[in-house]
Amino acid sequence: MTSAVEYLVNSDASTNDKLAALRLDEIVTMNVIGTTTYARTRGNNWFRLLFFNIGVYTWYLRVTWGYVFCSWIIGELPIFDWALTVVISLLTSIVLLVALIFCQLVNIPPVRGIYSWISNRCFNGLGLINAFYPGLFTALTGEQIEYAMRALSSAPLSSFPPAARREFNLDIATLLLQLASVVYEHESQPIHGVLNELSEARPTNEQLPDLGALPPGTLVDSLFGPEQAAPIKAAFEAGRTAGEDAIRRLSDFIGLRYEPVSELNNSEGAYCSFFWKPGGNWVVVTFKGTTPFEFADWVTDFTVNLVSTGEFLQGLDGRINKGFKDRLWAWDPAGEAGLFPDGGRSWDTIRVALRVLAHDLAKTELEGAKVNVWFTGHSLGCGLASLAYARAINSPGDFEGSPVLIRDAYLFAAPVCGDRATSLAFNTLTAESEYVRTLWRVTNDKDAVATLLPQFGDYPHLVLSPTSPLGFAHLGAELQMRSLPRASNVTGSFFSFDTVVDVVSEFTEAQLRSQRDEQVNNAGARTRRFVELVAEMIPLLGRIIAHDTVLYWDQLSQISLGTLNWVH
Repeated sequence: MTSAVEYLVNSDASTNDKLAALRLDEIVTMNVIGTTTYARTRGNNWFRLLFFNIGVYTWYLRVTWGYVFCSWIIGELPIFDWALTVVISLLTSIVLLVALIFCQLVNIPPVRGIYSWISNRCFNGLGLINAFYPGLFTALTGEQIEYAMRALSSAPLSSFPPAARREFNLDIATLLLQLASVVYEHESQPIHGVLNELSEARPTNEQLPDLGALPPGTLVDSLFGPEQAAPIKAAFEAGRTAGEDAIRRLSDFIGLRYEPVSELNNSEGAYCSFFWKPGGNWVVVTFKGTTPFEFADWVTDFTVNLVSTGEFLQGLDGRINKGFKDRLWAWDPAGEAGLFPDGGRSWDTIRVALRVLAHDLAKTELEGAKVNVWFTGHSLGCGLASLAYARAINSPGDFEGSPVLIRDAYLFAAPVCGDRATSLAFNTLTAESEYVRTLWRVTNDKDAVATLLPQFGDYPHLVLSPTSPLGFAHLGAELQMRSLPRASNVTGSFFSFDTVVDVVSEFTEAQLRSQRDEQVNNAGARTRRFVELVAEMIPLLGRIIAHDTVLYWDQLSQISLGTLNWVH
């Protein structure tokens, strides 16, 4: 039996079409299985959206409070931990109710129409997340792009002997923040058209086909027959480029190819995509963060029950955020009687797509050459990227026999995503890698999402109950950005305290200062920076605004080169 990877590697189709075929199969698979979100469609109808969001909120209440009551009945938690769990569950339930009302209000058609009109005239057509800086995606210079691509192509360092010095590459971070920001311009409406067509189709036979025997992209024909499959495929093809103008413009500006790869088990908000340089030897795996008016993303963020890493992250022996886990590994294919040999879940689509893309890129390289794979994301995208990155370096069998070489992750505004046991096991796993690998968490010190959530699990010497709901922890090393001339900080348990951590760039400090001066010495930038500074002074609201991609971009451009300060 020919695997999906073998079939696509030997196919004459374009790389983009190969990845799209895998994505279409994932969408159809999820719809057939009937996972909670994919079983629903909404079109552009406000009332259908209301019923959809109420259904998602009801699911959240059932999962969250079901855990609270079950843990009380069976005595799973100490009384203090259980009481804290009740308080946190109550707070998150209230926050999500407010978020549901907010999402419904901003999705009223006239409201969306007014914002669209304002955005097209004032914000270069950008969505709310990037609207502070309409020129964000033309801000990179040719030299910045060239230096970043050179760094992305570089060979990794060996981990033996253990490195006493680590380098945060500012050139890479600058480009990857652009990619993590621009994917917010991806719209969910096109996928609704596919789901609406799927909801109207009826399988031509009662027995589901064996996916392992089908070429990628043909599942829809096998399930529904050519006549019913035609409008489904037409809707999918139309949606491949719809609502992504800003992403395509940036890709063309930088000289990259782009393709969405996985909807992450949801028809709303967050998704996974790839960026790569044609003829190059690197790929960036990008996860989109929370869209403020997509309620499903809010539910993912606030489904904070910790569940076992289980089969998904074997060897880490801890617990992870259920909301993030369900977007990558939503269901157990073993219960489907082996129907889906390649897994059928979001992570399985991503890993197969990575293998296919890496094989295509390696065709232009010398035999045995590797393809560097980098990860990035912002906000919710960081939580998803953290777990995906942990799986990628923890399960080398996922990429065995392929040119894939997992490198670093550069994540911006990362939330907590697991417990202390998971974090410490991840540190050990990464330290034992053949190559130097680092998951960098870049934070703005005023950012509420990255700094205010319960994260006592980040402190190994703090005594905590194993079941404490306050014991959340991040993965990776945190770089706390500071404006020059001050050095930025590094903290966390990822590195030993004697590790020297440097910020490096192909540019000199003087050249970087010149770039910054050029960016800020125009009326638009000065006005934006003034508004940002005023907004950040507003209690709580300022901490939320500090989470925005544009404020991360402005702060990243202000950090200095050289050795970071350790904060214990």
